[in-house]
Amino acid sequence: KKSFDSLNDDWIEIHSNHVHFLKFGRWVDPTDYPNVVLKNTHTNWTAFYNFTNTMLRPYEQCDCYRASNTPVRILEAANVMENRYFRDGVERYKNNTVTYIQKLGNDYMRSNWNALDIYTPHENYGVITNDTDYHPAFTLKTWVDVIVEFVCKMEPKPSILIFNSGLWENNNDLVNVTLQGEIVEALKKCDILSMYKTTTKLKLEGRDRKMKEYEEQLCNQTDYCLDLTWTGIVPEDMHSDQHHFIPPVYSYMNLQLLSTLSSTENEYAM
Repeated sequence: KKSFDSLNDDWIEIHSNHVHFLKFGRWVDPTDYPNVVLKNTHTNWTAFYNFTNTMLRPYEQCDCYRASNTPVRILEAANVMENRYFRDGVERYKNNTVTYIQKLGNDYMRSNWNALDIYTPHENYGVITNDTDYHPAFTLKTWVDVIVEFVCKMEPKPSILIFNSGLWENNNDLVNVTLQGEIVEALKKCDILSMYKTTTKLKLEGRDRKMKEYEEQLCNQTDYCLDLTWTGIVPEDMHSDQHHFIPPVYSYMNLQLLSTLSSTENEYAM
């Protein structure tokens, strides 16, 4: 039994590959088309949400929205929402819960659902297809608010929260040492273990010194650290675009994650 919760935007490909494995017993194949991991195999964000949502039914619901017909090449933080809740149910022998909560850098975490209703059946398994239906019930700004007001109130509550702020221009808040401690302390008060996932590196020689410093600080404070600095030497033919990889790389990340967590007897949450 595993229960993962992840709070970041630099994780959705890892999440999708992971839950695909839980449902189908295999990692995502890079030749699958359309692809549950490769967003650029879809015409727009709504098509991507609908495809992944359909493939992972009935175990995952996607509290997801981007403006109609927005091409997947458009990456912006304003008025977007993608929170995914996977639970394969007590009727199956696995009983896993794996969650992805989107917070893009310093921007808001948005949700249409109350934390207690995330596993309640939702229309279209959660995907919003009409712009007029986009009315977030929650818009939480700070990392601590998201943890205290949402993550800690989830049912079932995750055992481990994995967080990272991704490759966004506005993701400089984790540089704040005080905030780092507040995040870890908020999780402890909720009896949730913490894991910091280092940001994937496109080229080691271009690694930002400020990011390197605060990521080392976070890895020293959290219960676990998922160090992905090796992604800086991934060959070019394993990249799907400037910022992302093809599915086998995300399979390696998942294997590293599971290996890192295997030393604990706790239930896990992504």
